[in-house]
Amino acid sequence: EDTQQRVASRSNHTRTLKVSYAEPPFLQEGQLRMQPRAEDTQQTKELSVEIPASESSHDSSAQRLHALDKLTLHAQRTSMMDSLLLDSYGKDPGSLGLTAKTMSYALLSSAPVVNYFRVRWWRQSSAVVAIIYSALYIAGVAIRDPVSQGMVPAYQYYRFTNLEHRNSSLGSPSSPGIAEFGLERVGQMRGSAGGSLQGMGPLCLASDARGSLTVEGATITLSLADKPERMFDSWYIVTLGGEGTEGLDAVRFKLEASDDPSFEEATVIGASSHTYHTTKLVMLFDMPAPIPLERLSMYVVNARLPAWVLWIDTLVWCSQMAGYTIVVTFAIAGRPERTYPSILASFFVQFVVNFLASFVYLSHELSTEPSDLPFDWSHTRAHSVYFFVIGLSSANIVFILKYAQKDFELGFLVHGISILAVSAYGDFVCFGPQMPLMGKRSDVALAFGHLFIGLYIAFQKVRLAVEAARGITPGKAKYDEVWSNVMQEQAEAVQRLQTVVGEMQMDILAAQSLKVPRQRNRQDRDAVNLVNLPRKLSGGLRRTRRGSQVTDDTSFSGSPTSPTHFGSSISVLVPSDSGGSLRARSSLNYLEQNVLQTERTVLCFRNARAGRSVQFGRQVDSLDQLHAQAFLVHDLFLDYVVHLGKQHGGKFKLKVPAEHTGPEPEPEFAEWNSTGEPQTKFALGGIKSVKSFVEKLDTAYGCDVSMLLDMVRETLYFDSVADLVSCLRAIKREPQVEVVQVKSTMDDTTRKLWAGMRFVKLNLRLSGNEEAQELAVDTHICELVLTLTDIGRSQTREMGKAYRQWRKCKRTTEKMQRLVKQLCSVTCMFGGLVGKTEPNSREEETPFSLVPGSASSGDTLQMYQDVGSGTAAQWSESPCGVGLGSPTAGRNRPAPQVSDDTMEVVVSAGSERGRVLSSGLYISNPSVFHHVRRTQTAEKGIETGNPTSWGVRLSSEVQELIKGLCHLSTLRLLHHADRRWKTSINYSKADGSSFSSAFFSKHPVTAVSHRWQSQVILLVLGVYYAVVVFMSVGRRELQTRPWGSFQHFRLETMLTRDGKEGREITEPGVSDFNVLGRSECSSEGMRGNYDPEAASFTFAGPVGSSFMVSYPESRSMTGWYIKTGAGEGSEPLDPAYFNVWATNDNVVVGDGSCALALGREEGRWWERGGASETEWCGAKWSRVGSPHYVASTSWNVAEHPLKFVEVEIDLPTERGLLQTFHLLMDYRLYYGIYFLPALCYCVGGLMGALSGIVSVHFPDFQGTHIWCGFSFGLAFVSHFVSACVAFSIGNNILGYKALGFATTASILSGVCLYQGWWFLPIVFLAGIQAIASWTAISLWLWHSPLGGGFSFAGLYIFTFAVGVTSMRVFSIWKSRHLLKHDQDMYDNLWAKLLEGEDSRSCIDHLEKVVRMIGLEGNNYCRQHQRLRADKLPPAIRAGYIAQSASHPPLNPLFWDLGCWFLPGRLDPNSKVSSINQLYAGAAIANLLIVERLKVWAEESGGMFLLERNGDGSGERFVKWSDAKDNPALRSQVQWTRMKRHGRAIEKLLRSYHHEPDRLLDISRNCVIFDNMVDLTNCIGKIATDESVRIERLKNRLSPSYNSDETAGYRDMCINLRVVNKQAETLGAEIHMCEVQLVLRKFAELKTNEGHRRYVIARNRRGV
Repeated sequence: EDTQQRVASRSNHTRTLKVSYAEPPFLQEGQLRMQPRAEDTQQTKELSVEIPASESSHDSSAQRLHALDKLTLHAQRTSMMDSLLLDSYGKDPGSLGLTAKTMSYALLSSAPVVNYFRVRWWRQSSAVVAIIYSALYIAGVAIRDPVSQGMVPAYQYYRFTNLEHRNSSLGSPSSPGIAEFGLERVGQMRGSAGGSLQGMGPLCLASDARGSLTVEGATITLSLADKPERMFDSWYIVTLGGEGTEGLDAVRFKLEASDDPSFEEATVIGASSHTYHTTKLVMLFDMPAPIPLERLSMYVVNARLPAWVLWIDTLVWCSQMAGYTIVVTFAIAGRPERTYPSILASFFVQFVVNFLASFVYLSHELSTEPSDLPFDWSHTRAHSVYFFVIGLSSANIVFILKYAQKDFELGFLVHGISILAVSAYGDFVCFGPQMPLMGKRSDVALAFGHLFIGLYIAFQKVRLAVEAARGITPGKAKYDEVWSNVMQEQAEAVQRLQTVVGEMQMDILAAQSLKVPRQRNRQDRDAVNLVNLPRKLSGGLRRTRRGSQVTDDTSFSGSPTSPTHFGSSISVLVPSDSGGSLRARSSLNYLEQNVLQTERTVLCFRNARAGRSVQFGRQVDSLDQLHAQAFLVHDLFLDYVVHLGKQHGGKFKLKVPAEHTGPEPEPEFAEWNSTGEPQTKFALGGIKSVKSFVEKLDTAYGCDVSMLLDMVRETLYFDSVADLVSCLRAIKREPQVEVVQVKSTMDDTTRKLWAGMRFVKLNLRLSGNEEAQELAVDTHICELVLTLTDIGRSQTREMGKAYRQWRKCKRTTEKMQRLVKQLCSVTCMFGGLVGKTEPNSREEETPFSLVPGSASSGDTLQMYQDVGSGTAAQWSESPCGVGLGSPTAGRNRPAPQVSDDTMEVVVSAGSERGRVLSSGLYISNPSVFHHVRRTQTAEKGIETGNPTSWGVRLSSEVQELIKGLCHLSTLRLLHHADRRWKTSINYSKADGSSFSSAFFSKHPVTAVSHRWQSQVILLVLGVYYAVVVFMSVGRRELQTRPWGSFQHFRLETMLTRDGKEGREITEPGVSDFNVLGRSECSSEGMRGNYDPEAASFTFAGPVGSSFMVSYPESRSMTGWYIKTGAGEGSEPLDPAYFNVWATNDNVVVGDGSCALALGREEGRWWERGGASETEWCGAKWSRVGSPHYVASTSWNVAEHPLKFVEVEIDLPTERGLLQTFHLLMDYRLYYGIYFLPALCYCVGGLMGALSGIVSVHFPDFQGTHIWCGFSFGLAFVSHFVSACVAFSIGNNILGYKALGFATTASILSGVCLYQGWWFLPIVFLAGIQAIASWTAISLWLWHSPLGGGFSFAGLYIFTFAVGVTSMRVFSIWKSRHLLKHDQDMYDNLWAKLLEGEDSRSCIDHLEKVVRMIGLEGNNYCRQHQRLRADKLPPAIRAGYIAQSASHPPLNPLFWDLGCWFLPGRLDPNSKVSSINQLYAGAAIANLLIVERLKVWAEESGGMFLLERNGDGSGERFVKWSDAKDNPALRSQVQWTRMKRHGRAIEKLLRSYHHEPDRLLDISRNCVIFDNMVDLTNCIGKIATDESVRIERLKNRLSPSYNSDETAGYRDMCINLRVVNKQAETLGAEIHMCEVQLVLRKFAELKTNEGHRRYVIARNRRGV
């Protein structure tokens, strides 16, 4: 009855219609359909409904005009904008100006980590804190107390005190319990000038720690003559001698030191036992030491930190600082989006490193017997627990950041508390309760840092939440007051509302298999796995003989010229007369052939848009796709909402007048009236603005695009709940609408944390609407909010602002609440208390509630309209009566069966419609738009079709094309070329050029990674270095063993300090020489039987220029020691270079004359000293040592593992100074220079080869350039760090050698990662650098370029570069030879043309015409974007905007983005970067340029190519003037297709350096002429045609042109743009096309075989 009264009251002119019905009728604007059910036929009633007479007619032309406008505006989007622009904004909101300038934005966002680092002060503070923490840690390491590190500081007096005897029953100690004690140092260093010059020195008795021992009671004091200059590394004790003294041994003791003999201010520097808390020494005086029972045996107290402990601590700290440094670097560099994955990776690495450290400590404790421990390891469990808990806490942070990023402060709080707890536990175990948190203060500082961050963020969140709760309190009070009145007056209606909502929720529950509503893609059930189909298909699609043109004779139903080809509800197409049309088979084939191109993409497109048995595919993940769907579905959705409002008394909110000043007025509402009232008065929801949905995506949805359900949203207001219920019931029965979610707060339920507004929100799809199906937007979810006008009147801007802030605060805790509930449910499940859990609080993931009215108010669509904000897209004169099409079966229930008794009456609406175009058409800011004049005349050559509302007529082919582009956008197929292009850069096997030519492309490593040649090269490299790795491990093992077994040793001085050599040297210049045994200590540094090989020598003394030592039996050696000359003034005789020789032969010295035999004067010292064997005194000697050495890289494992070098040595001038030389290289240098780099090269080579094979099938697998680049980078790091270590310890030889290797590795790493056309020259230089550096090192070390052998790496790199270059030269020569026959034919033809006087004069005239045009040789020609007025100065901007009033309107998205594009004007500073944008613009421009080609060809006698018969017979060319009126000839005209994607990508890879703006020939066409006169006339026609603009001319018909560039082929190439009204309307006037004007004689020489040869030659040259 309400419906009857409402409809009847709309107009005075009505007519009565009697209809039988069984259910409340569904009213659709202009249509009344009633279909009673069979079981209700006995209960049918009769209803008289009065239909307004003004709505009895249907103006279909207005509908079609509107549809064409929509398609036209969308075409601008595809041709003028990057297909992934909005997605880029979604990934980087800062590029839209949404950079978080305050912490409140970051705190309440869904990606707070990223947004924090967008705040300037937070970035700067993070950088300062990281720098301070690093500086404090490094300073702490540098100024560490040597005692805490286990070192023995340098004092003059040392006192040993016995605290307990082994036999504790003896009482307090009365004797020291030891025979003696002393100090040791690595390498017997004494003073600043002494020490080991090569290798790793052992612990030996320090020569400067000898003094007198004094026993006094239980103490024994060591008094030194002078205070030592350097610290000692350890100390030792010697047990008592004599039988039965074991019980008197000291087992608990301490060592003190002082410079005062009275020890009044003594420092405790040692204890009987000790342990470590992380890297700090803890002395344990209460724990006895494991003193041996053997008498007069040595027990060494070495408290130095073990190397593996130091490495673990360094690794843990480096993992922390490296992660923090990377994060801060990205933030400071303006890349905050990379901070989140960096933090995840950092804490994951910390988790792995800490767990590894915990495992190492625990395994060491479990695998070591207590009696074997050098110190007490009973506290190791504290270290294990420490690292385990820290690792667990790091994993907790990773988990929270990954799954509850909004609450990540909890992770920092837990991490800080964990560090404090385990630090306190370790301190308690190691130091006792008196020293809490005093162990490792850096960890304590780190813990407080994490706690501060967590507490600060938590405090700020609480503060914002309290402020937000206070902000919504006044508004909630207003809402509650209004609702209480509603409940008193309309309680029954509210109850009915709850019932209807509950029924709708039950229907959704029964119909939907998906619990969570999401924006989903369209997908056909018969082709679910279309994306995974192979590229070659057996049926359906086939290739024609003309190339790769895709045809399908069975794909489309109906005639191509049928006006219902795309559906009757949106058909704007005019049947073609086939007069030279490009739609020879089907106009849609033009889109498939030229834009989609690949068979797989075409099949996906056809099935996805088919509209049959449609089901939902995967979630929408593209903002561009979602916005395109919203733009195309918005008017349909608005029409439906307007229809609901008209039929059920719904109203819309009115805008506040722009001229209004003063306080905010109370909102007003009005019904939609389409009889002449301006529709701009309504504040409609429209399409969500870009900034709005990007901000919402960033702050609420965690960048999940599918959760944006309110891209299209509207709000209806009702005066009563009864009207609202009536509207809900109508929606429930509507078969064309699918409701996917219903939420209601219009009940008497009291809710916590709620803003108080009462509404019903519905998310729905227009799944049954034919127009939506035709545009493939029937899967798009829109949002409709139904509420009361009384509630709407209580809304204010302040309430809306407070609500939005409160909503952000609420969202920050939702995910954590869900995690807690899930954990609770799991706990209850394991506890046997499984019960019903509460529903999810997050509204996007809870589509309905079975209890009416139990939904939260959450994310209601624009609950408070942005009054006056101008951010929502507004309608001005949008038509409100577009038919929804014939109803089909809805998704919430099956379609009712229609019987013969069913009466169906359709009454078409005839309401007056205004023009679709106005100042506010879909535009957010109407003030920047102007009306345009309606143009009534069509351009010459364009078929007359339906015009747009601004008077531009488009041909039927263009209309079908732009509709196909709409489908591509809504189906996420528009950016397929960009995806293919991006994949080709990193992984794809896209470049088919020759192997050598591929190295001259933009990404050469990627281009050749899939070639078998490169895989073989990388495989050989990997295998070679794998062998090197195994060899280096074996050689390191040989280094650790004593070398050889010899009886006689001698040191021969080859060069003295004063430069003497040869016969000038008569004495060795040293006072002592001997070899080191297994103890690696000299005779002065050994005690007793410490060295089992320390037997007495039988001879030791100088023999000529040598110092010889003989032993009674053969012995091995680990090095040697010397003492400088003892006499005063003997410094000039000190050896500057010497060799150590050894032999087992009998040596006959005699009177020593054999040592002065002839031959010593032959050659320089390095020539004689570099020999590996020599004859001396009747024996054959082998060289076993020299002052300096490097590791041997020889493949002969029998050789010495070290390679000696001929480099001078500078011995200290102090007389009698002991110097030791060890034949064991520092392990840091050995592994850093020889092992780790080889391992990196091995992994890089093998993984690079594997990547070339695997990445074709698994695109996510890292590319070859990544593996090679990072392997060389890691090798560089290893070499560089080793060089720094070598220089720091004085080993300059290995330092410079490592530095040379590091330089080569850094060059190769950079060139592999960044690649570029300069790849091969840089590789060539790297090879030269490697060879040159190794040659320089060889000259320095061995005084010969090949003294150290050849540089394998340099030779390998150089040979590779030279080989590829040679192959490149050969390929170019081969390509020229392949085209020589064709070039000769073209050159002969050109020579004949030049011989004729007429043709020569025509050629000269053509040159004059080209020079007159003035664009010849303009090489800078690019694809540019339109000029943006918003980027111009204000004064110039105003003038341009005034001029734009005469141009067609722009897509509202451009205004929304602030892009005020000026039609017809190019921006030289903004280049096109999207291939899909180029192809969309080219597809439109190509259709327009073909129409101009027909005009030019007709006026100048031009010809086009014809399809020939299967046998190749028939004419090849036809004049357009002859074919124009001949349908048979017109149908055979072969139009040039657009450039293939593969070829475009090839050009980008090979020649254009990845710059898509250089692709000027995507749209290319050809006109053929009989003579030069016609060709010249055509140029004149083109130059004077106002529809086009010439940008560049390439006159290849000039005698000065070098035809070698085109293998003799000549033509006139013109780059131009179409600048007519059609092009400006569609945004295609910016696209550059190519037109080739060719002489017929040249065209006749072109054959398929010749083209194939050209393609082969082009691939060989790589162009």
